Amino acid sequence: MKLIEPHYRLENCGGKEWRFQESAEMQVATEKFDTLLEKTFHSPSLAALYKILEKHPNHIDVLHHYASLLQNEGKHIEGLAFSQMAVAIGTRAFPKHFVIGQDTLPTGFTANRPFLRALHGLMLAERTVDLIEDAIATGEMCLALDHQDRMGAARF
Repeated sequence: MKLIEPHYRLENCGGKEWRFQESAEMQVATEKFDTLLEKTFHSPSLAALYKILEKHPNHIDVLHHYASLLQNEGKHIEGLAFSQMAVAIGTRAFPKHFVIGQDTLPTGFTANRPFLRALHGLMLAERTVDLIEDAIATGEMCLALDHQDRMGAARF
């Protein structure tokens, strides 16, 4: 019997600070994604990202970048859906005793940045389709998780 490893989990780094940990499968996807970013000078195409998503549909950063490109092409509803997927995958990793506002995901841990980017992207996608209350709530969550606000949620 093969055990199924969760795609992501949070590791307590002491106090109320947490860090995302990728499964072996997600690490492979991250390597593919990083290679793609290097080859395309950080401007991958939708098709190239979709190719990674076909094999790794739960990769937060690829989902976020795919959603951002859809938004840039004016496909706002599709972009919103992919942003929602990325954030949902990340929040599934939160342990039951994780308390947003008390527990944090500092951006000093680079492993937290993909989820925080996805959360920020969701806020922007919600705002674009006039889901203003949702965008505010998402922005507040982003600020509660990252007190340093390196994603710039407070600007919107």
